[in-house]
Amino acid sequence: MEIASFLAGERWSDHPKCTDPSLAELARCVNDRIPDAVRPQLAALIPSVIGTGHRRTQERVALGVCVVRSCTMIGLRSVSTKSRPIACALIMAERVLGERSPEAEALLATQPELAAAADSFTLGTAAVLGHAGSFLSHAVPQAIQLTVRAVSDELGADAPPVLTAMLTDAIASVRARCGLAAIDARVTDARWHEACSLVGVSPR
Repeated sequence: MEIASFLAGERWSDHPKCTDPSLAELARCVNDRIPDAVRPQLAALIPSVIGTGHRRTQERVALGVCVVRSCTMIGLRSVSTKSRPIACALIMAERVLGERSPEAEALLATQPELAAAADSFTLGTAAVLGHAGSFLSHAVPQAIQLTVRAVSDELGADAPPVLTAMLTDAIASVRARCGLAAIDARVTDARWHEACSLVGVSPR
């Protein structure tokens, strides 16, 4: 996120305005759980997060749902630890947006008892967490942190590819929701080469 702020011409920060806050939270969590030797591989994803920020509240809610959906669906496929709260996060996110994606429906159908328990629990919390402010400031970060931690703790050395896939999927989902096709124009070749030198990776 600090490199994203640099590429976007902002002040150096791990909370850049150019990136959707929910997506930035996932990027920070994944970055913190990835081993030092693997972390530079995330550099290729940095330009893709730029341009997803500066959205209105309702747009941010929809993007938060995209991020939570990506995290929790990959989490539910990958681990058994914390499966109930992860399922709750997925159901709550879709309930906030007022839709149930076919992919989530199919995944939850494979674990009907878990889905029923999570669905029942979220009915009692929807009134509170369904509010845009509460959802974005509390529910989304907690869902992301819980899921990333569960994957990291349960899979151990096998977690990095799963976490990277989680971030990659979330970026693609958010960019599609934002209608972004091309990389942000602020990411010039010169600035990209300079950013790569800061993290010690090849600009190719």
